[in-house]
Amino acid sequence: MSRVLLAGCPGGSEHSGEGACAARTSRFLAALEGEGHEVAAVSGAGPAGASKLRSLLAGGRFDSVTAISPYPAEAAALAGSDCPLWIDINGSHTSEVVCASDDPVTRRMHAVRISSLESALLAAGDAFSTPTSRQRLAVLGELLISGRIGAAALAAPPVHAIPHCAMPRPAGIPRRKAPAGCFPVVSTGSFNTWFDHETLFRALEGAMKADGRISFTATGGPTPHSGGGWSEFSALAASSPMRDRFRLAGWLPGPGLAEVLEGASAAVFADLPGLETELGARTRTLDWIARGIPVVCTAGSEVAAEVESHGLGLVVPQRDPGAMAGAILRLASDPGLACRISEAQERWRLGPGSLREIFAPYLRWVGSPARTLSAPFRKAPVPRFGSAAYRVFLFRDLAGVFGLSTALRRAVGIRPRKAQALRQ
Repeated sequence: MSRVLLAGCPGGSEHSGEGACAARTSRFLAALEGEGHEVAAVSGAGPAGASKLRSLLAGGRFDSVTAISPYPAEAAALAGSDCPLWIDINGSHTSEVVCASDDPVTRRMHAVRISSLESALLAAGDAFSTPTSRQRLAVLGELLISGRIGAAALAAPPVHAIPHCAMPRPAGIPRRKAPAGCFPVVSTGSFNTWFDHETLFRALEGAMKADGRISFTATGGPTPHSGGGWSEFSALAASSPMRDRFRLAGWLPGPGLAEVLEGASAAVFADLPGLETELGARTRTLDWIARGIPVVCTAGSEVAAEVESHGLGLVVPQRDPGAMAGAILRLASDPGLACRISEAQERWRLGPGSLREIFAPYLRWVGSPARTLSAPFRKAPVPRFGSAAYRVFLFRDLAGVFGLSTALRRAVGIRPRKAQALRQ
C-alpha cells in the first residue's frame, strides 16, 4: 500500500462549467481507493495552492504525488517536492485555447498563459497521463523537444493514455425509462467553441419534424471564454416552429442532472473539425454510457472512435445534420437497436472501459514510483506565470502581433488615451 497525495478538485461538481477537473479527480481517487492505497485528496491553485502542498509534503508522509491539470497540477509543479510526481494532463489545453474565445487578442493571451503552464508541468513531472492515446503522442513530442526523454526513458517513456472511464452506475438510479410515446434526447456539458451547435440544432429540428415524440433537453451551456454558441443555439431554438420541444435547462446540480438523464432515450454531441476534437476527450459521453444511454455523435474524436468500434452508439460525419437526424430517428423507431447498444455499453463498462483496466499503468507506477526522465533544457518557451519575465514576454508578444496600443491596453492595462500619449 502506498501513501498518495492527490492534488485536484475533490468534492467539486462534475456538472458545472469547471467540472472536468472534478470528474477526473473522482476517477483517480476511485482507482486508488479501490486498490487500498492511502489517499489524501486536496484542492488548491497558484502560489497559495503550492504553499499548501509544500506544507503537507514537508513531513515526508507521502510516497508520491498525483496532480490533475491544469491549475492543481501547476500548484504541484510550483511546490517543488522531492516526492515522485505523476501529472495528469487532463485534455489538450494548448489546442483548446486556440479556439477558446471569439476575440483574437484574448485567444493569444490564453495561448501564452497555457503555454507557460504546460512548460511548468512538462518540466516538473516524473510520469504523465492523458485522456486519449492521441494526446499521449502529442505530450511525448513536447517532452522530446524539452529534453526530458533521454536514454533511461527512451524504451518505455512514462507517458500513458488513461481514458476517462465510465464510473459504475450511480446507486439508486434506474435504467432509462422514458414515458410512453416520448423519445427524450439530451445533451450535457459545455457549449464551447469546438461544439457544433448549428449542426446539432438542424439535426434535432429535422428529427422533430419527422417524429412528434422527439424532444430535447440541454443541461450545461456557456463557460468563461466559450464564445457565443449557447446564445446562438438558444436563439435558434426560440425561433423554431418546434420551440416547445426544446428545453434549455442550463447548468444543473447533480440531482437535477440525474433526473434528466434517468428518462433519456438518447444523448448527443456534435464536434467541429479541429485540433481539440482530434486530441481532446469528451468526458460527458462516459456519463451517458454509465447510465446505458445510447450515444449519437459526430466522428473525429477518439471517444467517437471507441463508440463506433464497441457499438456504444451511432457515429455520423461531422457537419452533416441530415445524418445526425437520421441516427436519432433510427433509435426512435427501433427499440431493439437501443437495447443492443445498452447491452454493448454494459459489456464495455465491465471490460475495456472498467476502472481497473484503464488505470492499470497508473496503479503500477503508484506501487513503485520512479524517476526516469532527464532534466529539462534550462529555458522554457514561456516564462513562469506571474513572474516579471512572463509579463515582459506577454507584452512583447502582443505588441509584435497586434501593435503597441493593444499590448499596452491588454497586457499592461493602460487605457487607449494614455497609450496614445505614450506614442507621441
